[in-house]
Amino acid sequence: MQSSPKLTIFYGLLAAGVGLFYLLYAAGLFGATGRHGNDEPNWLGFVFGATFVLGGIAVVIKAVTAPGNLQAYELPATTPRWLRSVYQLMALAIVGLLGVIASWVAFGPGERHFTGSGSFLGETAGRTMFGLGAVVIWVVIIAMLIATVRRLRALK
Repeated sequence: MQSSPKLTIFYGLLAAGVGLFYLLYAAGLFGATGRHGNDEPNWLGFVFGATFVLGGIAVVIKAVTAPGNLQAYELPATTPRWLRSVYQLMALAIVGLLGVIASWVAFGPGERHFTGSGSFLGETAGRTMFGLGAVVIWVVIIAMLIATVRRLRALK
């Protein structure tokens, strides 16, 4: 079941709006320093915010350029080359930002508190799982980067 392009655009804008909130909050626009008293650094709010903003914009681009085929990986061939390049670079940035988050959870300073069904294994197991996830993400980024460079060269 595929949602309508208008609904998809709405959700994309909603995600971008959530990201904008995180960016502004991390910047201290709401009178706070962007910290909750935990040990996470302030720049992490910018990473979260940028991930949502870029993801939301990517969803909107996809809905506008391919309203009848939202589930296809690529943008239609009729999409301008500059927009296709921006879209592909945004995808790289989103995955890279997720890698930054996973890497910080795994390797960053301070204590981590994991909750959920696997939390009985403790902080070490949680950090190990995020570390493995971070490694996988960085390998994916390298593969995406190679594929993106090849794809952009083919557009010339």
